[in-house]
Amino acid sequence: MNPSSATLPREWDVIVIGTGMGGATFGHAMARAGKRVLFLERGRDPTDLDAIRGHYPEDEADAPRGLLGPREADRLARAGRSADDIIDESSWSDAHHTPFIGSGVGGSTALYGMTLTRLPEADFAKGWPVTHTEMQPFYEAAERQYRVHDAREGTSLALPPLSPVGNELFSFFKRRGLAPYRLPLASEAAGGCGRCQNMLCVHGGKNDSRTMCLEPALRDFGATLFDRCQVVRLEADAHRVTSVVCLRNGEPLKLRGATIVLAAGAIHTPSLLLRSTSAAWPEGLANRSGLVGRNLMRHLIDLYLVRPKDSQRPLEGALKELGFDVPGLGTVQSFGSLPSASMLFDSLQHDLGRQVGQRVSRGFSFARRLVQPVLEHVTGRTVALVSMIEDEAQPTNRVQPGAQLNSVRMTYRLSTGDRQRVLRMRALMNETLRPMRYLLVNQAENNERLAHVCGTCRMGDDATTSVLDPTNRAHDVANLYVVDSAFFPTSGSTNPSLTIAANALRVATTLGAHLAPSQWEHR
Repeated sequence: MNPSSATLPREWDVIVIGTGMGGATFGHAMARAGKRVLFLERGRDPTDLDAIRGHYPEDEADAPRGLLGPREADRLARAGRSADDIIDESSWSDAHHTPFIGSGVGGSTALYGMTLTRLPEADFAKGWPVTHTEMQPFYEAAERQYRVHDAREGTSLALPPLSPVGNELFSFFKRRGLAPYRLPLASEAAGGCGRCQNMLCVHGGKNDSRTMCLEPALRDFGATLFDRCQVVRLEADAHRVTSVVCLRNGEPLKLRGATIVLAAGAIHTPSLLLRSTSAAWPEGLANRSGLVGRNLMRHLIDLYLVRPKDSQRPLEGALKELGFDVPGLGTVQSFGSLPSASMLFDSLQHDLGRQVGQRVSRGFSFARRLVQPVLEHVTGRTVALVSMIEDEAQPTNRVQPGAQLNSVRMTYRLSTGDRQRVLRMRALMNETLRPMRYLLVNQAENNERLAHVCGTCRMGDDATTSVLDPTNRAHDVANLYVVDSAFFPTSGSTNPSLTIAANALRVATTLGAHLAPSQWEHR
């Protein structure tokens, strides 16, 4: 499955860079159509190492606090997490942080909360060059591919009944005049777990891109995977990518493919293109518009810790169950289980240092023995709801390569409209939740919360205002495609994962995977 690069050819029909939702779904379709497919994954294959499953690496007894040396970077890699350095240049002084995103086989789907929702039809009217009607059959195909369990009438993959707390919240939201619905989940636990969000699954019930697409592509259709293979740059002439330059286990490697597909994520895909300068592309590959890396979007996230009526004992059972839409603003959903009290304390201390200074933050550490038990009590008896607020695409919000290969520079500032939407959502949630006890954890303004990053290689009809054409091919580069969330023209009002998968199947159709959408389902 993961052979030595020395024994394999250097030329392929399709080279897919990244194995997350877009890359694995696309590569599986192409391999099934008979193409010779090579997957390149910068991170590790968790079956080849002592993976950290079912808990956060920060919760291990010997995990250092506030440090990211080689040992901690290795620990994050074992947990399927990125150890990259994000340099936030948005304020008067640079700030560094490690993003909470996936890095490894399966990408961020190895960590995701398994919620697969469709973008509403209204979202496609906001400048998308593809319509909701055109996406419909590919949404259906992606739902079959990932075995999405939902509450639709007559579905064969139905969700279990709501938990007692879920029932309480569902009825409460209906009485408040909202339209709550069951979250569709790509989980073989049929929604009854909800506790592997942000971590590798310990039970094998998470329908991630590795399980549903990558492994079948390797096992059944002859695809090949190179993990621990970092793509350094793409070499190209004026019209085509000619080779992919990599480091695999520290050794240089050059590969050629008839079609090159980027699926490294909306942070690393544009960074790779901008690193790939040449005489033909002095500002970066596929960047004649100057928009590669620009229009960075991330959903603006707030958390609401809600105490249900029956909160005298720790809550059990399903936690990721329901949601409701807020037209013009975004979505509210069950979040799933919260991190441990120890991690929450560290996060509070870090946020305090960011806001009032490290000296005050270090003083706060003496309160750990007092505050942490309170956090344990509160989190064990609350349900977390997350509001996801759609943000605007702004060319000034961007990512660029850092000085080091594994560093990225980021600029992101909320627009006036963004700030107004955040305040409107908070006011609506305050009015909605007022009869209950709840705590708002403000995070929308925090650039370290890189939730659902997208938009950095936007798709459009006009080559001067977009990076990709409506088929996700780079304008003026005949064999280069992007199938991760970088293609989004808008951030949308809900989770992007299902749209990424559906779009990957749509793009595969244009590249010769001559299968009807109904044929794309897990086998």
